[in-house]
Amino acid sequence: MPAARVSFRRGPAGKIAALVVLAVGCSSLRVPLDPPEISPSERFAGESDGLVVRAAPIVGRERYWDIFDENLPQSDVAALWIELHNRRRSAVTSRGVRWFLRTGDRNAEALAAREVLNRYYGKRGVRYYSTEADRAALARLDRLSLQFESLAPSGAAAGFLFFRIPPESESAWFRDAALVGVGLSSDRRSKTPFMLPLRYASP
Repeated sequence: MPAARVSFRRGPAGKIAALVVLAVGCSSLRVPLDPPEISPSERFAGESDGLVVRAAPIVGRERYWDIFDENLPQSDVAALWIELHNRRRSAVTSRGVRWFLRTGDRNAEALAAREVLNRYYGKRGVRYYSTEADRAALARLDRLSLQFESLAPSGAAAGFLFFRIPPESESAWFRDAALVGVGLSSDRRSKTPFMLPLRYASP
């Protein structure tokens, strides 16, 4: 970020008033308008009670720069692209659903879009940014995040889930982790916990 520029003006009373003009050169996180292209080789897949989940961890500095124009794991945030397919005979609702990244005995709950941006600003030392850029990034993150109200039989939904990861696991955060979905319910009001080990799942 460019340094502050300081100028001086003489006020009406003859006193010198220092005017600090901040050259705000920091922008918000660049978020793509369209979903990323995910190859079959990047996906892990699992199924539980007719609900199919395909997950593609976003891994590597170049991949993050290509999608977000930023290496998010440096801000201790990892992105996971999710595709849901409902093969049940009844709809699946998202009311009360919670997603976790389980690594050993550690459960990291999925971050909301605002939490992702706040961690990015904090870790990158960004104190000043364009309000319009922030709002645009937040809207795009919301739009690309995994969201659905009801998934009809044969219906599908897709989007990002973001998780906080330890700094030392930047390049291998998914290898010993599992995606856990809690609270996925159907019209039968059954709760179906879902777990997809990202390392051992079938592509």
